Amino acid sequence: MIVHLCSDETFIDNCIIDVFNQLHQNKNTYIVISKNKDLVNIKQKEQVIHLHPNDDKILTLCNQSSAVIVHLMNQDKAFWVAKIKKEVTILWYCWGIDFYNLSEFESSNFSIYEPFTKKTFEQIYYNSFLKKIKHQLSFIRFIYFGLKKNFSIFNNTLDKAFNRIDFVSSVIPTEFKLIQKTLPLKKNVHYLNFRYGSMEMLLGVFYKKEFELGTKILLGNSCAFTNNHLDAFAHLKKLHVKSQIICPLSYGNLYNREIVEKKGNDLFSSNFEALKSYLPLEEYVKITTSCCVMIMNHRRQESVGNILLGLYLGMRVFLNSKSPVYHYFKAQGIILFDFYVDFKNTPTCLSPLTTNERNQNRAILEKLWGKEVVEQQILTVINMLTNKDKDNLPI
Repeated sequence: MIVHLCSDETFIDNCIIDVFNQLHQNKNTYIVISKNKDLVNIKQKEQVIHLHPNDDKILTLCNQSSAVIVHLMNQDKAFWVAKIKKEVTILWYCWGIDFYNLSEFESSNFSIYEPFTKKTFEQIYYNSFLKKIKHQLSFIRFIYFGLKKNFSIFNNTLDKAFNRIDFVSSVIPTEFKLIQKTLPLKKNVHYLNFRYGSMEMLLGVFYKKEFELGTKILLGNSCAFTNNHLDAFAHLKKLHVKSQIICPLSYGNLYNREIVEKKGNDLFSSNFEALKSYLPLEEYVKITTSCCVMIMNHRRQESVGNILLGLYLGMRVFLNSKSPVYHYFKAQGIILFDFYVDFKNTPTCLSPLTTNERNQNRAILEKLWGKEVVEQQILTVINMLTNKDKDNLPI
């Protein structure tokens, strides 16, 4: 039996429950750890066990399993992961936010923010009354739950959990070296390469369809600061870009949403459109196809699903060259571009890829995210975690 430690996230149904139920039938237990009385995002509620973070049943179920997969690490999960008996194999699937937001990474020399965004972020979070209040509330909560959980306040829960991990997986394989360098993992920790979903799953009814793209620019994927919207705006304004800009702002930081929307309207007027509502996949893809250019200015690994969508559609995709995603895709032969170097206000830069370029990208994406490839990767993970393939550990 494999226990899956999950959060109440939107794609748990399709990318975890459906996939593992198909490939490892009747041998999965899905635990959703949440303080909320009712689950909001997960639809298959009958498939999961909803437990409060303080419920000892979490540890009981984990210790009864042969393996545990931690889908995104956080404090609540880490508390129990650190306590799981050594006989149980543990895989941590790093989503990105559970690594790049850690103090260990934040104390490194690498900043996930571009200059304008960094200045705004610091003004909001380090020099405001709201930040002081947040610190006070966080400290009170920290004391309370620390005392309640056997004085674990005196222990570094996350470090203990990371030191308990046997295998690591991540959205792109090249992140593993950075994770290994930054966190207190075991010396003999191994990397397992697998992905939750395939291109077919991501695109649904749009898979292998032909699209006529519009002339707009899609910029960013959320109102999180890590999109570095303000710096992207400054670059576009400097180049006197007149194209319509669509900016998805449906989730993330609400303070930043207000800042980004105001700045977008000030700089680009009627050529700026903010998407502030959650949209069904079909509607979102239709809006995306009204664009021929995609700009993702993240320095960290983020928005890979959107980037895959853009590449598959044949959009001209511009990424921040400091992002590990940019370098990973480039190494695979994907045609994409450096935003600050390659983006110009020219007809070529403001047009989609050629049919041949799009087809080249699609062929590579199928090799990396094709349905058969993804399923085989997950089967390998299952065999590794259940000791059926223990003699073939990855180096």
